[in-house]
Amino acid sequence: MQDYAFTFTLAELVDDEDAIDEFYGRTHDVTMVDGDGRTQLQFDRRASTLDEALCSAWRDVQASGWQIESISVEPASVAMTAASK
Repeated sequence: MQDYAFTFTLAELVDDEDAIDEFYGRTHDVTMVDGDGRTQLQFDRRASTLDEALCSAWRDVQASGWQIESISVEPASVAMTAASK
């Protein structure tokens, strides 16, 4: 298992405190950052593969009903994936 760092940018600004609390109650490896009218979810997810990390985080976000606009992966996480092949 390794830690993978990546960010999901949502299509909206999340300002519903109940929804935020519910999301943090389900995930413990994310930091929410607001800016430019959107919310970014910065993950440090432990998983066997980068794909597994991204997919599990995607499911967590979808369960909250939020729309993901873009994904960015930290270069070190990509390097870990390439080195494991």
